[in-house]
Amino acid sequence: MSEWYVIRHERPYDDEDAFVEAEGWALTTKSMVLVGHPDLVMDTQVRCYVTLASGVTLVKGEGVVHGYREATETRPGGLEVRFKRVGSDTQRLIKRCSERHRRPPRPGRSR
Repeated sequence: MSEWYVIRHERPYDDEDAFVEAEGWALTTKSMVLVGHPDLVMDTQVRCYVTLASGVTLVKGEGVVHGYREATETRPGGLEVRFKRVGSDTQRLIKRCSERHRRPPRPGRSR
């Protein structure tokens, strides 16, 4: 097995609430956009640690680089990592982010 590339990605927020509000859209059950992180080679195996300015770790996960998401008018760009495994605290945070940033249903679609 090849070496893991370790990413320690610090975000400028004071607490989890501020992170969820500002960047919760970037964290899903399958992947995360590491806002502002430079591009890496596709399929690089990575271990991600996303921390707050205070040093609190919010996200611990392992995965592979899936590409680079370019910035849009409404969202910044960054490195996209597809998860293979995440910690239990990260799973809780993913659930919280998905509840906060849930996409509205498409018009005309019924369940």
